[in-house]
Amino acid sequence: MSPYYYNGKRLSCRQCGAVSGRRELAEDNPVIDIYNRRCACIRAELSQKKISKEFAEQAKQIASRLKLEALKQDGYTLAEFKRDMEKNVLYAQVKERMQ
Repeated sequence: MSPYYYNGKRLSCRQCGAVSGRRELAEDNPVIDIYNRRCACIRAELSQKKISKEFAEQAKQIASRLKLEALKQDGYTLAEFKRDMEKNVLYAQVKERMQ
């Protein structure tokens, strides 16, 4: 067992390594960092009942598609990705898709 805790439970060495590995990947790649923060915002709003479950699923799908497109780097710049992942822009895409 590792000396670290998560939500009051002790982590195994394998779990600790997985968490630190994901953290290092996010630090090295701004696309993954932006994506993780937007998904955390979506989950928070879902738990606060600000958005519906269907809306959250659509938002996550669009965010995932944008992340994959940004990771390919085929003419899709980081600035465009940041703009597209802003809350109001992403949610406007979701509303358009759900109509």
